[in-house]
Amino acid sequence: MKKILLYSFLLTLFFGVVSCDKETEDISRVTTYAAITYEGDAVVYVEKGGSFTPSATSSGGEDVTITESVDVNKPGFYNVSYSATNVDGFDAVVDQLVIVYEEDDVLAGVYDGIREGKNGGIVLIYSNGDGTYSCSDLIGGYYQFGKGYGAKYASPTSKMEITGNIITADPGAATPWGSWDLSNGVKNGNVLTWKTTLIDDGFGFNVQLTKKSF
Repeated sequence: MKKILLYSFLLTLFFGVVSCDKETEDISRVTTYAAITYEGDAVVYVEKGGSFTPSATSSGGEDVTITESVDVNKPGFYNVSYSATNVDGFDAVVDQLVIVYEEDDVLAGVYDGIREGKNGGIVLIYSNGDGTYSCSDLIGGYYQFGKGYGAKYASPTSKMEITGNIITADPGAATPWGSWDLSNGVKNGNVLTWKTTLIDDGFGFNVQLTKKSF
């Protein structure tokens, strides 16, 4: 009796496995995502008035769709997105950062910014054409790049001035925590320093910008 029950169990298990194999036949397969290669580096610097032409290829010969809105006549940070879809309908996307900058002998240029004692990121300063300047982030890129929180955590100002070696600026645009102010701004060669303060609660820290050379 025990042998009969054992045989019955094994037959049931066998047919169950066969049944599962038939039900799942041809459902699972391996797909290869498109590998996209773009021209240039992950971060591309373009001087104002220069040129930039995005270009990329896909490893499987898939068509590459390019999404971008780079304005080479306006300093700023621009994201270029490259995407491709493989034969199974799966998408692959890679991004490239294009930085359009202006440079002069006064303030305009690309700077490596830091919150003193910590990290930071790229900061742009460029001319407004009336003797004043715009700055992309009074916080030295600390939250936007250093912490990786993104552009909404930068505090740009559209009016920065320099008299002798003293830097002043209007308060920066509001971040999720509020607007930031600049004080004690000084230029020493290619290095700029100031204190930035969160206007709403007085929290602040020292910022240092070092001009990059190209």
